[in-house]
Amino acid sequence: MSASVTWRGTQAETVISQLVEQLNAQIPQPPTARELMSSPVRTILPETTIKQAQRILLRYGHSGLSVVDETGKLIGMISRRDIDIALHHGFSHAPVKGYMSSNLKTISPETPLPTIESLMVTYDIGRLPVLENGQLVGIVTRTDVLRQLHQDKTQTSQRPQTSELPYCPLPQVMGQMLHERLTPQLWQVLTTASQAAQKRGWHLYLVGGAVRDLLLANPAKIIPLQDIDLVVDKAYPIPLKPLPTDAIKPLETSQKNTEPGAGVELARELQLQYPNVRLQIHGRFQTAALLWHKDPELGSLWIDIATARTEFYPYPAANPEVEASSIRQDLYRRDFTINALAIRLTDPRLGTLLDFFGGLQDLEKKVIRVLHANSFIEDPTRIYRAVRFAVRLGFKIESQTENYIRYALESGIYNRSVSSHHRTPALQTRLKGELKYILQENYWKPALQLLGHLGALRCIHPTLEFTKELWRQMRLVDRCLKRFQPPEESLEQAAIREPWQLLLEVLLAQL
Repeated sequence: MSASVTWRGTQAETVISQLVEQLNAQIPQPPTARELMSSPVRTILPETTIKQAQRILLRYGHSGLSVVDETGKLIGMISRRDIDIALHHGFSHAPVKGYMSSNLKTISPETPLPTIESLMVTYDIGRLPVLENGQLVGIVTRTDVLRQLHQDKTQTSQRPQTSELPYCPLPQVMGQMLHERLTPQLWQVLTTASQAAQKRGWHLYLVGGAVRDLLLANPAKIIPLQDIDLVVDKAYPIPLKPLPTDAIKPLETSQKNTEPGAGVELARELQLQYPNVRLQIHGRFQTAALLWHKDPELGSLWIDIATARTEFYPYPAANPEVEASSIRQDLYRRDFTINALAIRLTDPRLGTLLDFFGGLQDLEKKVIRVLHANSFIEDPTRIYRAVRFAVRLGFKIESQTENYIRYALESGIYNRSVSSHHRTPALQTRLKGELKYILQENYWKPALQLLGHLGALRCIHPTLEFTKELWRQMRLVDRCLKRFQPPEESLEQAAIREPWQLLLEVLLAQL
């Protein structure tokens, strides 16, 4: 009798334990630091001077830096405020070790969100380093926590929908959208790419214009995308060595990643799966392109795969200097809010929409809004891109963004760039590319009028203005092209008679 009771008790405990495990498996688990953290982490050594640390913050836009020793062990944190105060008191030459905080609170990659939230509130901490096996692998900020809390709140209590676009859409909503609005063949390519990335422990994101166009598309239609940007987020810490005083170049060279970019590696993997695709590699920018031309299933398709990166413009209108970074930093470097959207294609949280700048709301409002105040100072081609997107999508350029455009033009910075000894690719090759995009489209007339209204033709030449006579000549050439252009001609003739080139020549003839 006793043995029977004991057996039944043990059986009951087992059954109850199994039921508890099943119930726990059904309860959504809170996200961990591994899902929230930013990586890689910008670090400095304790001998780095205050002035050098300030220049690193300027370059990357961070609010603080992690301090590590020669072995990569975290020994302190220094905030922008600490650096600003030290500079104010004249200690630009002093090492950061005298000003950093060494009494640190740290977390592991598996620390759950409630614990992270509690630590930040209890100790008034704005950022928490994430350590794994004693090494710094990431950092979680207040913004990361707020964004996740907002998303969790949205999952339990949806805001009423007031427009065609959902507010803060859930991962399952975005995942369903991808299935419904992409062709099965393209979805298979993206699935293959995401599986290859996940196998390596990376995250893969669909970013930029493809996300924008999918969100704007008619829900009932499949979108035949032909130009797709993917970003691989490969997280690893990058320690920075101290810079020589007043030298920025050693910083750039000390962080060069000599290993093949994750984007290139992933592109090569996809080439094995699709032998008919053509692969182009641009090692300097850690990007690769896969090109299908008149494929029976995919048609003409261009997929760019890049390693997540950050960029820095050493002077206005320069080519940016790039290096490997995180998806967050990659989105921060983009031009407009509606182009800074990303959808995660890998588990966990497949279909998560990353929107750090309110791009989804700007799509609803139909406005073009720039990310940074100095965006047009660094790259004048963004002025032409703003006009191109506004006219093509039927959007308006947001008033503050228009003010930034006018300020950049009136500052005369482009005139100084042209007359300086620096090369200005933005005013040469990249600007020509933007002009080509505009002049070869059927919306070139309203685009050119808007460029003239903004005074942006000065980017081509300081004396170029949009006059009535110029506008008359442009329309006259357009009518002649439509009337006299032969329907069929040889490639040699076509190269000479490209309509957009003739329109460009009319512009340049005014100089």
